[in-house]
Amino acid sequence: MGVFIILSRKERILTSQLDKISSLWDELNIMDIEEIKKELPAVTTEQVKGIIKRIPEYTRAIQVIGKSTSHSQYSLLTLQFSPVSDSSFSRLKQCITQINKRWRALQESHYKIQQLKNEIDNPDIKKHSTPRAQEIRNAEIITTIENTSTAMSNSFREIGLFQDAYDAIRINNNIPKNWTEKDYEKQEIPRMVRSCFRLGFQNVMSKGTLDQSCIEWAEQLGIHPLKLFHEINNYLGDIQKTKIDDFDVTHFYNFLDLMLEKYGFEYKKALERIGLNDSVSSDFLSKMK
Repeated sequence: MGVFIILSRKERILTSQLDKISSLWDELNIMDIEEIKKELPAVTTEQVKGIIKRIPEYTRAIQVIGKSTSHSQYSLLTLQFSPVSDSSFSRLKQCITQINKRWRALQESHYKIQQLKNEIDNPDIKKHSTPRAQEIRNAEIITTIENTSTAMSNSFREIGLFQDAYDAIRINNNIPKNWTEKDYEKQEIPRMVRSCFRLGFQNVMSKGTLDQSCIEWAEQLGIHPLKLFHEINNYLGDIQKTKIDDFDVTHFYNFLDLMLEKYGFEYKKALERIGLNDSVSSDFLSKMK
């Protein structure tokens, strides 16, 4: 984490320089209504003034909630209806994937900012540009750094969100800290069976039949596609006879669990057909804990 927090002496000097340039940018551009007006001929002076006046609130708001997805959406949508949603280990994997994506983006943004700061302090660049060109470029750099920093802050907080989700899922499902790839693989077949029935249910609910991809997936798991179709239709028939107040979403989860109990070992028939002894090569699983 220190890469984003600890500033060297040179970086502190550059930050001071950036603050001065940013102040100059405010004076020369943000407050220069007529200059903006020239670049936007279809906009009136009153419209520009009204927008500029409210920019500070936008800046504050974008730092608070300037991301495309809320915490609640991440918790209930990203971790629930992703392709890896039907097991606790797979939800952990989803958290890890989200954290890794944002961590890599943070690293790239960090070095991008360092390059921009270095450009401001580079005397060779100053030699080959006019003062006005350098002034404009510096203002552009400031804007880029500010926007990138805001995005980095949001990504950093999202990492914390997924770390909290990871910890909660692991603890609430009694998963040890040092879980292994073997532990993960144990839940892959059960996850795929539940997911196959979930997808089949969605197909039947939306169009009354199964998509080709769902039919193929059932066969890959050793489940006859017609059995998949009939089980879902039977479930729908039973639930339609039930009063609406007598069932909730856990009723559907129980159905998926029941299908796992009934068809959880059918995959062995598919393995036999292929000529495999097992779905996992135990000797080549990661031994890291």
